Amino acid sequence: MSRLSDHMIASAILALALLVTACAGGDDVQPAAGSKQVTFKVRLDGIDSRALSDGSQATRLEAVAYDASGKAVQVRSGLMTDLQGSVTFNLVEGVTYRFAFWAQSPSATCYTLSNDYTAVAVDYSGTANDDSRDAFFQHIDSYTVGASTAMQAVTLVRPLAQVDFVVAPDEWERVVRSTSPVTATGFTLPAGLYTRLNLLTGEVSAPTSQPVSLASAPVPTVSTLQPDGSYRHTPMLVLDGSQYVWLSMGYVLAPPAPSTSMLSQVALAMTSGTAKAITTIAVPSVPYKRNRRTVIVLSQLASKLQAGAPQVNETSSNIR
Repeated sequence: MSRLSDHMIASAILALALLVTACAGGDDVQPAAGSKQVTFKVRLDGIDSRALSDGSQATRLEAVAYDASGKAVQVRSGLMTDLQGSVTFNLVEGVTYRFAFWAQSPSATCYTLSNDYTAVAVDYSGTANDDSRDAFFQHIDSYTVGASTAMQAVTLVRPLAQVDFVVAPDEWERVVRSTSPVTATGFTLPAGLYTRLNLLTGEVSAPTSQPVSLASAPVPTVSTLQPDGSYRHTPMLVLDGSQYVWLSMGYVLAPPAPSTSMLSQVALAMTSGTAKAITTIAVPSVPYKRNRRTVIVLSQLASKLQAGAPQVNETSSNIR
């Protein structure tokens, strides 16, 4: 009698353990009766194919299926390779679901997925020039599962805007050859930056009440002196057929397209190799837009640095 009881108890514990494991993993051990497989082929829409903003950092994929009320019913994780990946859900035939997809760098600590899988929180603390903050998102409002296995394509875009400070190569070389070359940059953004993305709708909320400072970090473009005395700059940003040196860059959570928002002022801080502050360049009224980059081309930078002013102004900024 005791042996049978022990056996029954052990079997019950094992069954419970298997159930807990199946729920925690997010993958069905065996598809439920009447369920159909729905596979999403996911691709990332990169801004360009160069060393920055090419989407290659965002290799961790999270996908969520929700019921009609917006409650998460299945969560899938995947791996993005060469900007592509896939996830498969086992869903009930005839039922309509909602979906959200989120891709980011595995090393990024600035994004937090909410416990109910309906939102992503953005933390702006950290440094400028950090491409691991690159991230992608998409949502599907309504999808009804059919009678057979299905495959759907979905393209993820950045819910972010990228803010870039750049300078022409010849102008940058004059800076590099100066007695106090710029080796690191950071910048300050105004209050009002959005910190929460709704995965079900794509809307943003929870603006910051204080300005945000992205700490100084090495200049993204590396300038290497060549045997002939010239410099080789990598990576470069190409705009309208012309190449520019990247001085600084950062990402900002942006409202859904096609709306364009405005930063009241962005201030670029430049330092030398001794961490000595050289100058700050303030740019008023900077526009930004989801999945686009705002480019601020600095003019006569060497002259401005030589003037030694603690702050100078720049007025040119354009969405690309």
